[in-house]
Amino acid sequence: MASISRRLSSFFTIPYFGLLSDRYGRRKWYMLGCLLMLLFAFPYFLLLNTGNPVLIILGIVLSLAVFHSFVYGPQAALISERFSTRLRYSGASIGYQLAAPFAGGLAPLIAAVLLETFKGSYVPVALYIIILAAFSFIATLGLKEMAHVDISD
Repeated sequence: MASISRRLSSFFTIPYFGLLSDRYGRRKWYMLGCLLMLLFAFPYFLLLNTGNPVLIILGIVLSLAVFHSFVYGPQAALISERFSTRLRYSGASIGYQLAAPFAGGLAPLIAAVLLETFKGSYVPVALYIIILAAFSFIATLGLKEMAHVDISD
């Protein structure tokens, strides 16, 4: 049920948040999404640990269909506009391909090790999410806003 709810809502939220980032600026929107993820790390686990199916689904839908979509919607444009038209496709693709195994692929393993090491406590995993969100926020600070800039050559 949670998977269907998340996918259905993401079907709408990812393009919507991409559209909003076009209007308000991708850099600003992405940083706001990172901040929201950072703030939701502990409430997320609190919702999951209630044992209440409605609150668990709410936590999953909020985390993935809202907060994840908040950054995922503008991400493709945010990354690709960093490159000239001659390098745009390759540059964005290399960035995605290198980030996938190191950032996305290792995250579940790191979370599992943290859970095992700290006897099932979610606190270290929540702190891990906060650190990654803060790192993403800080990295995005160094980017120039290009949502309203002509980047064609």
